[in-house]
Amino acid sequence: MINVRELRDGQRVFGKFVVRAKEAPREYKSKEGMYFMMEVGNRTGDILLKYWGGVDKEALMSIYASIDVGDVVEVDGIVSYDSYRNRLAIVVDAEKYGIRKCSENEYNIEDYIKVSEKDLDLLFLELMEYIKSVNDDDYRRLLNSLFSDEEFSKKFKYAPSAIAHHHNYLGGLLEHTLNVVKICDLLCKIYPELDRALLITAAILHDIGKIYTYTYRTSIVQSDTGRFMGHLILSYDKVRDLCQRLGISGKKAELLLHAILVHHGDSDDRVPVKIKTPEACALHYADKLDAYVKDYLQAVEGAVDTPWSYDRVLKHEVYTGSD
Repeated sequence: MINVRELRDGQRVFGKFVVRAKEAPREYKSKEGMYFMMEVGNRTGDILLKYWGGVDKEALMSIYASIDVGDVVEVDGIVSYDSYRNRLAIVVDAEKYGIRKCSENEYNIEDYIKVSEKDLDLLFLELMEYIKSVNDDDYRRLLNSLFSDEEFSKKFKYAPSAIAHHHNYLGGLLEHTLNVVKICDLLCKIYPELDRALLITAAILHDIGKIYTYTYRTSIVQSDTGRFMGHLILSYDKVRDLCQRLGISGKKAELLLHAILVHHGDSDDRVPVKIKTPEACALHYADKLDAYVKDYLQAVEGAVDTPWSYDRVLKHEVYTGSD
């Protein structure tokens, strides 16, 4: 397997990559012909791929149509520095090199999807300790009811948190959730007026809908349920149904559901109401802090070996510290 992080400008590449994303074919600006771009990678990282198809538009469209997101492709090309995007790319010139879709018996799935580098079993045990520390019988009963389900716990432990943004790998949801819980716990020490039981419970549950939002095999993709509903509503619905089943009602349920529903904040058009409680405010900023810091760390980790690198998620340059 090729280590994407070790690729260098001018290097010949012949290997297999999974397609993470694809853009529609475009016309050359200065001459006749077409090209298309894809984001490809493996569990070591991702890289841009540019396919220059020349004047044979029909052949280019045939190749483009044969490849879908999640497919593994065999690539023969040259690594080149893209000065416009300030990142490396694999350039495939149709006259010299090529790309083809691989059959399932030609690759191992484990080579193409990233997994957390942390010990997920230890992270899960740490999360269980936080559940034990919740000093409200109803909230603790709710959490124990959910995480005593082995099937749910397994899905939660290995689910990704995103496709392209923070913690976009298997185990990412558990990592992100535990980080948010730790930030919220610290806020409760700084502001003892906060309802710790409510805040810790909301932090643990705020993203559980992501279990149903994404599916994964060679790549993380959005499920039909995720596309229709989104993880905010899926998380809200799961917790609401559980509250009803366990007989948790009134303000106790409403405060918890409100914090989950508005954890993306007032500026997100998917959120139907404003933040109304200190605990909901704390959860929103704890979630945002962990997400943003991780986005920047991942941008630096995936950057080329230059002081400044453009990141496609953040949509601006980041300083890599490599000068």
